[in-house]
Amino acid sequence: MDRIDVTNLNRQFLFRKKDVQRYKAEVAAEFIMDRCPEVKITYYTKPVQEFELSFFAKFTVIIAGLDNVEARRWINNAVHKLVKFDDETDEPIVETILIDGGTEGFSGQARVIWPYKDACYECTLS
Repeated sequence: MDRIDVTNLNRQFLFRKKDVQRYKAEVAAEFIMDRCPEVKITYYTKPVQEFELSFFAKFTVIIAGLDNVEARRWINNAVHKLVKFDDETDEPIVETILIDGGTEGFSGQARVIWPYKDACYECTLS
């Protein structure tokens, strides 16, 4: 849902001056599809919290580049809610993992969140 601002241009390599005020998701999708024509990306421009849980259940991997803690907490919680547990062993059956990435200042980070196997997003907040 985020739009490109002039302040993004010095730290987010996909965006150019001509992209200011366009949706970040739209520009990123175009960038990838221009370079990889066999890839089809559907982008969305609404808050992640407005999607039904069933939307996320369709994916085995969710790559999230969300830029606020509230949205990251929400998607982390959603991925954990998708986990089913084996009736006999009580082991988690994970069908959707989350790859979370972002920047803070000049630093970038990425992490894989495998529900009930790795530390969740909430667990890594300082």
